[in-house]
Amino acid sequence: MASPKVRAPSPPSAAPEDVQARKIPPEFLKAFEDYATKSGGKAMALALDSNGKSAYVSISGYPTQSQASEEAMSECARHRIEASVQESCKLYAVGDKVVW
Repeated sequence: MASPKVRAPSPPSAAPEDVQARKIPPEFLKAFEDYATKSGGKAMALALDSNGKSAYVSISGYPTQSQASEEAMSECARHRIEASVQESCKLYAVGDKVVW
């Protein structure tokens, strides 16, 4: 069975103003295109400051969705600290659904 295609990300219209005002980095969009082709338990997490500084991680191939989500948040938090991003990580995509 073919896996469903995930559309390119954009901030949801119902998102808080601070999320809508932030520009999603081009490298994140490229990583999301690759993420959309993956299967299994997968998740993407993103930390995005209002000044455009960001950290993100894409996880795929995990046996369960909850494991993928937990690992994405854990790895994003580590990258966020390394990149001095002030905002916390949030799940951006869980499986084939954009949640942020």
